[in-house]
Amino acid sequence: MAKLGGIFGLVPATGREGQEFVDLVRAIGECLKATTRHVDTATLKRAILGCLPQEEGERILEAFAEQWIREGTERGIEQGIEQGIEIGRERERLHRRQVLLRLLERRSGFLTEETRSRIAVATSEMLDEWTVRVMDADEPDDVFFNGR
Repeated sequence: MAKLGGIFGLVPATGREGQEFVDLVRAIGECLKATTRHVDTATLKRAILGCLPQEEGERILEAFAEQWIREGTERGIEQGIEQGIEIGRERERLHRRQVLLRLLERRSGFLTEETRSRIAVATSEMLDEWTVRVMDADEPDDVFFNGR
């Protein structure tokens, strides 16, 4: 922690005012965070408050907090979007499976466990292709082979 505090202490006291200083300290903190294995919040807080006057240190910490909140929010939104897309895709696959199963059951009256298992692991593209083939198939298994 002494090294961390020393880095912040390199900025002359006369240059410790305004947004430029806040941006400089923020950049130093982000650089440290990116180049060291782990700089936890408590260590960074102690280093900043240990080498800067209280008001300046708190202003710097507030800037870090705002930036980290923004970054965390952005990451959370990105993860939420990715999860939502995946859930939507899975629901779509489920719907396609259900349609194909209903068509095959209507056409043949019953389905073997093997047929159900094959449909359960199929990709969306396979399900689409098989659904089209239902109209020409004499038997449920004909749907899975492109022999016609």
